Amino acid sequence: MAGNLDPETGLMPSKIDYETGATLDVPRGSALSFTFAFLPDFAPDFAHSQYAAYQRHFFKSTFGFAAIREYPAHRGRRGDIDSGPLILDVGAAATGIGIAGTKAMGDEATFQAVIPPKISPAINPAIAPKNLRQLVRQSPL
Repeated sequence: MAGNLDPETGLMPSKIDYETGATLDVPRGSALSFTFAFLPDFAPDFAHSQYAAYQRHFFKSTFGFAAIREYPAHRGRRGDIDSGPLILDVGAAATGIGIAGTKAMGDEATFQAVIPPKISPAINPAIAPKNLRQLVRQSPL
């Protein structure tokens, strides 16, 4: 895989031809997010170098929340069946799946920025309220 990195971002492409190894699509946030949930287990050095490039090209802050783009900033396209809808270049799938990737990569700061305590306490048991009533009282809705 290291021989087929995208020349502009240095990241793994999301799709390659299995016979020729030719790149068929650019790196995508949803594919990379999924990859980072598992890559550190079997290729930790490669995972860390790829994750640094992923942070540079795909992470962004939108309305005070950390989010993950579906495409590199300069290569944006419309959402599709894999990405779901894109809002301000942010992919719901890339960001949602990216939660597991940030955890697997040990990136606690980004994990906490993507999962604010008042929005998704069930995902992060360390900050979960003691009961549902406490959550409802804290809700801004």
